[in-house]
Amino acid sequence: MFILLIGLASRSVRAGETSTRQSYDQPVRLDVLVLDRHGQPVINLDQDDFKVFDGGKSQRILYFRPPRVRQDTAAPNVYANQLGPGLPTTTIILLDLLNAKFMLRANGWREIIHAVDGLKSSDNVYLYLLTIHGKLYPVHPLSPVTGRVRPSGLSWAEKERVELARLMREQSGLRSVDEEDPGERTDWTMRALTDLGGRMSAVPGRKSLVWISHGFPAVLPLPGNQWFDSTPYLRALSNNFANSQIVVYTVDQWLDGVGSPGSLSTDTLQLLSDLTGGRAYASDRTETAIAQAIDDAASFYTIGYFPQLVKADGKFHKLRVTIDRSGVRAQTRGGYFANTVSQSVDERTMNLLRQAAAALGNEPGISLRASLKKTADSLDNAGLTIRVDLTDLWLTARNHRHHAQIELAVAGYRNDGVRELLPATRIDLDLSDEELNQDQKNGLELTRNVSLDNGLRGIRIILVDRLSGNCGSLDIPLAGTS
Repeated sequence: MFILLIGLASRSVRAGETSTRQSYDQPVRLDVLVLDRHGQPVINLDQDDFKVFDGGKSQRILYFRPPRVRQDTAAPNVYANQLGPGLPTTTIILLDLLNAKFMLRANGWREIIHAVDGLKSSDNVYLYLLTIHGKLYPVHPLSPVTGRVRPSGLSWAEKERVELARLMREQSGLRSVDEEDPGERTDWTMRALTDLGGRMSAVPGRKSLVWISHGFPAVLPLPGNQWFDSTPYLRALSNNFANSQIVVYTVDQWLDGVGSPGSLSTDTLQLLSDLTGGRAYASDRTETAIAQAIDDAASFYTIGYFPQLVKADGKFHKLRVTIDRSGVRAQTRGGYFANTVSQSVDERTMNLLRQAAAALGNEPGISLRASLKKTADSLDNAGLTIRVDLTDLWLTARNHRHHAQIELAVAGYRNDGVRELLPATRIDLDLSDEELNQDQKNGLELTRNVSLDNGLRGIRIILVDRLSGNCGSLDIPLAGTS
């Protein structure tokens, strides 16, 4: 049995209040990469340097977070979701053989092996193939495939050479008539990208997808002198990617005589990169694309706002971010769909808690530190102390008081793999200017008591900002709890 017992909150927390903020259905979050003239990230800007335009209308920025500076160490018995020398970044490589020209299939394979071998670490880099038959094949997947042991070490690509060589031989044949049809290839590719995006959404934080492909035509002829335009579907796909913090980097494979830059297929690659805030590269730039995707993940700003004068019309709204500094430009997602959100804030919050409990790792959206110490009166009880970085919450100010509403939950992880998410506790923050300054320096302290049993191997703390949907989670192993 695993029970969360409500303990004393910090002196700056009031329970039982409800949010009265009325606004557009949900906030817009933008991950913004700022680049100089040489295409290198700029990381020393302030909120006042940014302007956001939604459909051409200037918006008020309510949340701003510069590139994170992670801590290298923590105190003994203190756990944190922002530790390490650099931001952890998940990079997925998709080698698209379905849309590759026959002569270019081996080129992509060799470029990937060379690129991964050149990385300092490939621990968070994974590889999938889109086969000539339109199937998504996990070579080095996000989670182990049943019956296969995922290789470990500095470069899994070196260990996978034999497997990759076998796959490339299998995929070197000719496509069928249906597989050559651009309409079928478009449909299969969109399905594969959607499938892969769903798998990536289980990974917390920002993720990069490096899609090595020749793409598919942006416009296709149909019977009756009609045309099929894939742009609306790419916009919808990019919207789902952006909501899951997936940024797409594309590498256009071409060769004189079998393809050329500037084709309608290239347009689809450029569009998906633009709409998600990624970058598009020409042929033979696979190594650069992978390295840049990893570097960019440690250099982005996060901006949040509630759209003003924007109707929930279901239409695609274009976004633009400008920087009040010469010689730099902003790179971010190209827009979003202003759909009416059918779920309530309570439903959205509960979904976020469940997703965080089932995620493959810690969610870094809200910085958390915590310690767990067993109480003297019972070996089954422990005191949980949590410190929350207030700069990750969307605080609203009224009359020199600062407000936020958060949801705190704990999930238990059993030895048999079963995960149990306990009922969440809603907490309303009401901070004076002085309390805000103090908690911004030291972190907002929350305390809880938890009841443990021998069937648990660890717990996960989950915190959701109800206003913005920002989420943070932190794992604490139970072995050795003092």
